[in-house]
Amino acid sequence: MVLVLRLGLLLALLLPWAGPATAQAAAPRLMFVAASNNKAKGPDAVDGDRSTTWLGIAHREPAWITFKVEGDTPLIGLVVTMAKMPSSTFYHVDLSQDGQTFEPVLQNLRNENDKATVRPFGTVRAERYLRLRFENGSRQAMVPFALYEVSALPAGSLPDAETLSTPSVPLVVAQSPTPAPAPRILGTVLGRWDGDRVLVVVGDGFPQGIESVQIDDWRLRVLQSTSTQILCQYP
Repeated sequence: MVLVLRLGLLLALLLPWAGPATAQAAAPRLMFVAASNNKAKGPDAVDGDRSTTWLGIAHREPAWITFKVEGDTPLIGLVVTMAKMPSSTFYHVDLSQDGQTFEPVLQNLRNENDKATVRPFGTVRAERYLRLRFENGSRQAMVPFALYEVSALPAGSLPDAETLSTPSVPLVVAQSPTPAPAPRILGTVLGRWDGDRVLVVVGDGFPQGIESVQIDDWRLRVLQSTSTQILCQYP
């Protein structure tokens, strides 16, 4: 089976990041600083638009993304909105005053759905840097984490958790014997797996038996696939 993806291909994912934005208000706001991969999309995790996504990849090493806390108000927690996490995965929240030495404040967290999830610290914290660290418990395959939005929860505030309506990108199934509903595509990630360059297509509802993926003029061989991700060999 060949999948044909109609994407305005998201391959500007490994471009170097230009630098942090300037703080504009005294209220706490998270500004992207650095990430383990997909750095060009790091600001999408804190742009206030939950239809944009940062995709982190964890294999034998965790995926991570770091933010600077801008503003004068300390934090009582944060709100994390992301895709439902694969099994055997979890994440930690670390804080730092200098952006170099981090202390874990929340550990072994899981988001079981794509709703905004409040993560209280239990006490008011005034550190200037915050990091999310995503762990692949099995360490046997490359696992993507789709992070839609992270926002700071200022001390004394009440959270407003709401359901995310995720965007979809059309997907056409070619050479399929029976019609199938179009899966959702959350995005793509370039990375390395066992020393090879790979492209991971992330979404849900992918059919079984996919042998290759056609993207524009490229046909990529599928190394592994599940209902939520397709791992392709990339030239």
